Amino acid sequence: RRVHLALALLDGVRSGQPLGALLGYRLERGLHEGHPGLALDRYIAALRGLAPLDAITAADHELRVATERQQAAAQVLGQLRQQHTAATATDASLKQQIAGLQPQFDTAKEEADSLNAQLASARTQLTQLLNGRPGGFPANLVWRDQVLAAQVQVAFLEPQAATANRTRDNLKANLDSLRNQQLMSAAQVAALNQQVTNQVEEVESAQAAVDAAQALLDELRAS
Repeated sequence: RRVHLALALLDGVRSGQPLGALLGYRLERGLHEGHPGLALDRYIAALRGLAPLDAITAADHELRVATERQQAAAQVLGQLRQQHTAATATDASLKQQIAGLQPQFDTAKEEADSLNAQLASARTQLTQLLNGRPGGFPANLVWRDQVLAAQVQVAFLEPQAATANRTRDNLKANLDSLRNQQLMSAAQVAALNQQVTNQVEEVESAQAAVDAAQALLDELRAS
């Protein structure tokens, strides 16, 4: 780490920057970033007053700070855009799955409704027959045949209706789950979209600071 620091300082000196400015820059950066939870930035102005930089060195320092801010903001923007792209793709996939599952649910619901209606009708008919047993022969034999036929019909429809209801309910549960996921996904996309918009403004602001710092430095060097 010390070797790395020494090499960085040598590079700065070779580029024409005073060693004092380089050390002061690292000191200010350390006060700003190196002590989480401690507000040490307030000492920077006092330290600058004790060891003021010349105009060109100060402008170069401001350019470095502005450039680091711009680079950090651009990196965050890139990450947010990647997250936004991934979230958008997930949202589109969920919408596609919902669109594919909806017709299956509609068909299953229609089939279940139809079988339930048939079963209800067969049960009603059986109940009416059981409550209306005739007396005498041969009406009693006819009645028994009708009851048997109604019982067979109910026994035939009950498992079909149960299967259709399970299929409908399973499809509905899957569809509801996908819709809930898509709602959360859409909210995430909207939130990331706003974050990207805000970060673009931050990048533009940081770039404007870089341009201003560079213009000032160029002006001072030209004078």
